[in-house]
Amino acid sequence: MTVENENKNTNNVDYLRQITGLILFITMFLFVALLLYKGKYYHLLEGYLPNIDLIATALSWHGGPGNYWKRLYASSPITKYGFMSQVIINYFALLGLTYIIARESKETRNIVKGWSMGFVMILMTYLLPSKATIIPIMDYVNHLNIPSRFHNLIVSCVGLITAIIIIYMESLILKYFKDHLYKVGKVLVRIPKLL
Repeated sequence: MTVENENKNTNNVDYLRQITGLILFITMFLFVALLLYKGKYYHLLEGYLPNIDLIATALSWHGGPGNYWKRLYASSPITKYGFMSQVIINYFALLGLTYIIARESKETRNIVKGWSMGFVMILMTYLLPSKATIIPIMDYVNHLNIPSRFHNLIVSCVGLITAIIIIYMESLILKYFKDHLYKVGKVLVRIPKLL
């Protein structure tokens, strides 16, 4: 069952359970971010912070233990809670994105270098992954003949692994292609002067 199908039944929403799930999710997200920061895994942090929505997408598909994440991050929320939860998660993702850009700008003392990182982060965070990758992969795995006892766990794990792969790919792109992104940023900054 996809997130959209789960959201069709809005009569039996346990708001206390869903809000507890949101708080638990944000706490886990911040804990992992803190571990990456304290461990000085900055290149992983660059991919992780703006991609909270990918993890939320994977967890929302199944609902998680006790259905605490059933309406955490619906792709088309139809309840007030679903909308609020999606806005909070998107807000955290955007805060992560702006932090990474500001940090790079400060460390390099070059605003274009920081801004150019956003070229990849915005594309890989918002425009491509959730609907184009994670949900279709999870839907595909859902239709396989998996024993019912492990079905939801396997589908959720596949979604989380897909999210981790996307986060890691983004980290690698940012790590190894910063100079190329900077060159693109310099060209874009010069365009208004040429006109």
